[in-house]
Amino acid sequence: MKRPRYGLRSLLFLTLCCALCSGILSWSAAARRAARQKAGLGIQNDVDHWPYVLRKLVESDEALQSGLTPCGLTAGFDHSSIWRLDSGAPMIDFLMSNQMLQSATVSHPKANDLISSVPAEWPKQDWASSRWYATPGFGTRHIEGPDLYLIAIDSGDGTAFVYHENHF
Repeated sequence: MKRPRYGLRSLLFLTLCCALCSGILSWSAAARRAARQKAGLGIQNDVDHWPYVLRKLVESDEALQSGLTPCGLTAGFDHSSIWRLDSGAPMIDFLMSNQMLQSATVSHPKANDLISSVPAEWPKQDWASSRWYATPGFGTRHIEGPDLYLIAIDSGDGTAFVYHENHF
């Protein structure tokens, strides 16, 4: 039996094909990432790509932007996002004083949505010992119009996670 013989031309052609495929995959991943950023999905560092409702909240007071990292979950008419607020971030006090919130627990109907939405890059939180607050009726009945919030504040370090929905 004769062994197949591969020449230098065949090896160069195979290398070129592999490089071309790698380039196409890299380009498509970068294009997808850019499209998600522009749509406001994923972790957002650029204020211009933040969810619309959040941009409207912070436009009146730029100090509210400090210690705030949003992550868009869905876009469009029924928008949802999750925000990580560092301990002592002004947005925590702003939400607690300007939104009608009631005490909640980790068994809140939307708690699993918040917990499962936290990006892997963000620090973990002890959900059971967190202080929970929610918009009245959020998760138990369909509410259109107002912004709906579920907030979990870590009892240990004060970091807060905010799950936000807006139904037009």
